[in-house]
Amino acid sequence: MKLKKIAIIASIMAVMITVFLFSMTLGNLNVTETNHIPRAVIIDQLYSDVPNEHFETTASNHLKKLGYTVDLYTTDNATVDLFRNLPTMNYDFIVFRGHALHASEENDAVMFFTGEKYSEKKYVQEQLFGQIKKGTPLLERTFSIDEKNNTGWVSVNGSKNIKMISSPVQVSDKPREEFFLFSPKSIHDLMKGKFDDSIILLGGCSTLKNDSMAKALVERGASKVVGWTDLVSSSDNDWALLQILQKMDDEKLSVTDATNKVKEIPINNPKYHSKLEIFS
Repeated sequence: MKLKKIAIIASIMAVMITVFLFSMTLGNLNVTETNHIPRAVIIDQLYSDVPNEHFETTASNHLKKLGYTVDLYTTDNATVDLFRNLPTMNYDFIVFRGHALHASEENDAVMFFTGEKYSEKKYVQEQLFGQIKKGTPLLERTFSIDEKNNTGWVSVNGSKNIKMISSPVQVSDKPREEFFLFSPKSIHDLMKGKFDDSIILLGGCSTLKNDSMAKALVERGASKVVGWTDLVSSSDNDWALLQILQKMDDEKLSVTDATNKVKEIPINNPKYHSKLEIFS
């Protein structure tokens, strides 16, 4: 009888230890979930050609106030391998500032530029299978004021919105090189892992000309993709993306509500008449 009692007590203790260990495991899982720190990244593929430190600083500040830790990648770091591995890097919010294009001759696909210069000797297999392409960004002519003879800006017809440069300027019109492009096929075939309901602001020309790129990103796990319906200047793009982040930060709006609010605000003297859209 004593042996039987000992066996019963041992069994009860074993069950209690099992329950205790199981509850500890659940507790650890809950701690892991509640301690998750949201992560964001700004990928500034335009950094070398059209730098905008104000954009980077302001976007970072808004994202930090929204609770994200923020990483920054500029042109030299915006490589094919960065985009290939992007889903595995656990970013909850991705801001892309760069060139993109709509290639009607390539299955009507939207493609965005990496910062990696094209070489026929690199990614040979991927090129043979059409998984990455090459392209030249649309030239955006820039003007810099001659500081020695600077007389600033003058208003035209008393308008607050229309101004002209009254100083001598230098025109930057350097030829563009070819870069590797990421296409929807690149998203399907080359990207590793899955996004975890990531929000993606895809700033660049024609990024939502159609849903080919946005759909590929959502199928890869993104929750929402914001982009442009047609050509857009870097200045207009920067203004709009910062407005979205500001409204999310200051007004506590969702990315959908912030985008819908910003798209209703007219841009002063837009270079192109592109519109913001959101895909989910």
